[in-house]
Amino acid sequence: MKELTQALDRGRFGLRRIRSRLPMISRGVVPIRVVCHLGTTAEISAENEAEPLSQIEWKSALVDLVAWLGPVRVCVDCRTDGQIPLAMDLIRLAHRLECATHLVCMGPVSSDQALELIDRGLGAVTLRVGGLDERTQQLVLNGKLEAVSATMSAFSEARALRERDLFLQVNIAAHDENVESIGSIAGWAYQAGADAVSLGLLLGAPVPRGILDVMERLPDVETPSALVRFLNRDASEIAGARLSLSASGGLSASLTQSPFGNVRDESPQSLWAKNKKAVQEALHHERPFDEVELLPLNLRCRR
Repeated sequence: MKELTQALDRGRFGLRRIRSRLPMISRGVVPIRVVCHLGTTAEISAENEAEPLSQIEWKSALVDLVAWLGPVRVCVDCRTDGQIPLAMDLIRLAHRLECATHLVCMGPVSSDQALELIDRGLGAVTLRVGGLDERTQQLVLNGKLEAVSATMSAFSEARALRERDLFLQVNIAAHDENVESIGSIAGWAYQAGADAVSLGLLLGAPVPRGILDVMERLPDVETPSALVRFLNRDASEIAGARLSLSASGGLSASLTQSPFGNVRDESPQSLWAKNKKAVQEALHHERPFDEVELLPLNLRCRR
């Protein structure tokens, strides 16, 4: 592993220069960001009852991806507190490989863990919120509001202590149960120290009634343009492919697809090349991914 990362260190700058000079048609459709879904036990079991990737397998897959793509944006979607140590290792490795890093979670993240994540190169964190009471948070996101609140405090204090430019965002998962309280949730988030508040919609969930009216009267709540087009039923905009790696090694271009291969069996680059049709289908799907991955828009590696 050490030799692989050292080789990447030597070649990444030249690779990036070459890729930047090629027209898109010459590059082919390649992912512009990677999303690591650490997943839940139920999600892993549903995927052919495969065992979750080990720490070494996750790292090996990430090294393979950066060797292929060069430095890209890496989002780590962490579902439980038990996954924070793995998230730390992936963020540290991604940062060493000059990738911009983004953590999406609901907590809990302790004060010590927040400090360590910043020290390991975390560039942005998004906390998902479904309501201002435990019942609504549990109903919408199957999580605990207390964990989100504690995590917000941990990251706010950690970045102040380290004097680091960590972008702290709250994403509100819109739902029929909270649509009328989105403004109040946003107010709480800004008071708690969030730099920005965005609107989200869980994949597979129905569109809440009145959400478009709520969006218009809440200028302080950012809505990704891809989600705006989806809610307005406008044609989707091809903004670049993303690569999704599931907790059991499944690789796909969209959360709306079943994995078209497993990194245990074949390299990510080979799997991607063999499934061009699936990639194109994902690019033209009305909502191929969870828009929480997109914000903040201007995320850069701090190396």
